[in-house]
Amino acid sequence: MKKLLVFLLSCSLLVLMTGCTKEEEQEKDNTTVTDNSTTENTQNNPKEDEVEAENNVMEEASDDDSKVVENTSENDGDINIAYKDGTYEYETVADAEGFKTKGTVTIENGKIAKVDWTIFDTYRDDRPFDETYEEVYEGNDLYMQQSRDDWNGSRGYAEKLIETQDLEEVDAVSGATWTNRKFKTVMSYILFEAKE
Repeated sequence: MKKLLVFLLSCSLLVLMTGCTKEEEQEKDNTTVTDNSTTENTQNNPKEDEVEAENNVMEEASDDDSKVVENTSENDGDINIAYKDGTYEYETVADAEGFKTKGTVTIENGKIAKVDWTIFDTYRDDRPFDETYEEVYEGNDLYMQQSRDDWNGSRGYAEKLIETQDLEEVDAVSGATWTNRKFKTVMSYILFEAKE
């Protein structure tokens, strides 16, 4: 009986190791190396391509400011952000908590002229996150206060973006970091689309 058990465990281990080896070989087959650079041969379906494109836009818009900001003077360090005139909109997908963010930015003469944005709670029939949202947490003083702090802090983000013309200069207000992340996410997408 022990021999049978050892044999079955050995076979199982062998099958698992073979399966892992095949996956590694497939990964190697999907990657080709040319001129010391790695290129993946992907065959994504259109939905995967769309998600990957959105992720790339977000990474480029939020992680690499040099693609959006240009230095206009070698001596004084002034920064000039140039955008294409027009009105740009974006709506994020709902996160795990059910919140999505919609934003609209109007560009005039290459500058951010108007910013509108709202967070919506999809679990509550797209209820907007506004000054009355705290009533959702009635009876929970801590959550009501957090909601109030987030709302109060978020009210200045659009104005700060118009004033500075730089999303990185829109700092989170104490107690309102959640709304700051929502604001920066939707604005990153919009400003990436608006850049020249």
